[in-house]
Amino acid sequence: MAQVQYPYLDLTVLPDIRAHAISASAAVLFDTDLSQVLWANGEGANYIGSPAIRQALEGRMSINPAMLRQIKTAAERLETRGEATAIMRVRRGFKTRLINFTISHTTLPGGEHAYLLLTERLHGRRHTKADMVKAA
Repeated sequence: MAQVQYPYLDLTVLPDIRAHAISASAAVLFDTDLSQVLWANGEGANYIGSPAIRQALEGRMSINPAMLRQIKTAAERLETRGEATAIMRVRRGFKTRLINFTISHTTLPGGEHAYLLLTERLHGRRHTKADMVKAA
């Protein structure tokens, strides 16, 4: 678990996190025992069952136990690799969807280690503008 609580913006500017701050992909930074969310973007907070980023950072998340087990299993594989990729089934209302995710190590400003979970794009267009022009 992280010894120091860093301000949200201090974590947002880290090179591993910066590109995911306003992404349509979920991004969540966990401590090393996956019990605390240190940082999340809006999609990441939603992904772990929190209605807002603030609730996720305060520990109010309702992450599915099966989902957490899959994340922990992927994190265990990091001891032999730089990153681990897996697929998990995510329930949203009455629908379920398979989501690709990647988990990797990242270093916090004080030198502590954390896990960065990234998913594929969860919302938005899946087609490029060229695809839409061609179809029109």
